[in-house]
Amino acid sequence: MSRSDKIMKRCKAMALIFLLIVISPAISRAAGTLAGTNIQNSATVTYRVAATDFTVSTPPVTITVSELISLSLTWQDAGPVIVAAGDADEAITFLATNTGNGSETYDLSANSTLGTADFNPLLKGIYFDSNSNGLYDAGTDVQHISGVNDPTLLPDATITLFVVNDMPAALNDGDQGDSDLTITSLTSAGPTGTIIVNGGDGGLIDAVVGSSGGTVTTRGSYVISTLDVSIVKSAVVTDTSGGASAMTGSTISYSLTVSVIGTGTVTGLVITDVIPANTSYRSGTLRLNGNLLSDAADGDAGDVGISNVNTVTVSLGNVTGGSAAQNITFDVTID
Repeated sequence: MSRSDKIMKRCKAMALIFLLIVISPAISRAAGTLAGTNIQNSATVTYRVAATDFTVSTPPVTITVSELISLSLTWQDAGPVIVAAGDADEAITFLATNTGNGSETYDLSANSTLGTADFNPLLKGIYFDSNSNGLYDAGTDVQHISGVNDPTLLPDATITLFVVNDMPAALNDGDQGDSDLTITSLTSAGPTGTIIVNGGDGGLIDAVVGSSGGTVTTRGSYVISTLDVSIVKSAVVTDTSGGASAMTGSTISYSLTVSVIGTGTVTGLVITDVIPANTSYRSGTLRLNGNLLSDAADGDAGDVGISNVNTVTVSLGNVTGGSAAQNITFDVTID
């Protein structure tokens, strides 16, 4: 055998060894490359014997990317959903994401009898955000029925889901209730690393269960609020001689105390007080918590006669239950 034949034989043997190493089974943990993608390459060796150049290449090596089963489920509400005892059709919002690299279909289930908080909500069902507005719309959003309309998500696709409950009666302010939503891959919910032969897209590639284990459960909560707004008004009369007689020229100093009681936040709280007949507002006397407000409609919270004719108007905006009481004062003169 010539020297060149021996080198050729040795190179072919090395190429065969390379081929055997590359096609050994491997599990990809990356979700970025789409399932079913073929990764191909080959190795080439070039050399010269005497004045002759030689090239030897391995046959192309093909690796097919398996489908990674991976998902996430997050509670979307900023905090416990504020409800009242006896409320109906109250929704907790979740966002499900297919974080795998193949199309996947999921089963959904919910549990509101957890016994983890002060009360158990009364489960009505799981609903899809059918009009994609991020809000639960009774009569519009479609209810999930297991085995009938299980959602299918492409890689990186998301879906908004609502767990809808009614609230029991006779609950106390501040009571909390919990609901769990579970999303499970219909391909497999086995432990991380489980390989499902031909379980991937189209039944032609393998599927591998990712770190989520093929199933995720996330909890959301409700809190009972018995929000109530109270307003107390008082008046003090001062006459021109320093006494307390109500007569022409006397001053009536009004004080209004506004309190928000309970759990949660009232929004758009506005106080209006009509200037009484036979009196005139004393300019520059409107105050909120001791701080002077202008009578004009400008950047502060109050005005007189602008937002409402012949009326003191003070806008408190959003006020949280249990926060400090708000005090409004102003004076009028008896005509």
